[in-house]
Amino acid sequence: MRKTIFLLVLFILTIGGQKISAQTEESSCSIEAWVTDKDPKGLNVRSQPNATSKILGTLKITGNDNDEEITVNVIGYSNGWVKISGATKISGDEVFSGLGWVSAKMVATGTKGDKNYDDPVQLYAAAKTSSKKTGTIPSESSVRIAGFSCGWIKVELNGKSGWIRTLNICGNPVTTCS
Repeated sequence: MRKTIFLLVLFILTIGGQKISAQTEESSCSIEAWVTDKDPKGLNVRSQPNATSKILGTLKITGNDNDEEITVNVIGYSNGWVKISGATKISGDEVFSGLGWVSAKMVATGTKGDKNYDDPVQLYAAAKTSSKKTGTIPSESSVRIAGFSCGWIKVELNGKSGWIRTLNICGNPVTTCS
């Protein structure tokens, strides 16, 4: 009986540890991006990655001041939608807490070189450095997010598409992240 209880407790702890690790992995694999939607009604944050799901909140840019720009913490991607875990104005004011989905068309992130900030950013065919190199895009480009994998994002810019490492991301619209 003791052995059965011990094995049951061990099993529960193992399963619980896996859930914690998956949550930790998702939150540690995030990037910063900014809201590009200038609609005065704001950008809807939805419960699921589609336009018909419940609206959890709205991200409104309320002025032309840089402090009013909104950044989001991107933790996932699905079919043209990015999963976010919170949104903050550049001024530091929180405008959304929790998890939700926003249209990937309404957010962007910037690029920066590896060693020298101005170096071009390498595009890859897949989310790994051993994959085929498909070209480069300039540093300080504003790119759309077209995919997400821990340590990588798929980007689109002027007809070019490919994966870049998250170390080549600058998610703040008012600084160069150098």
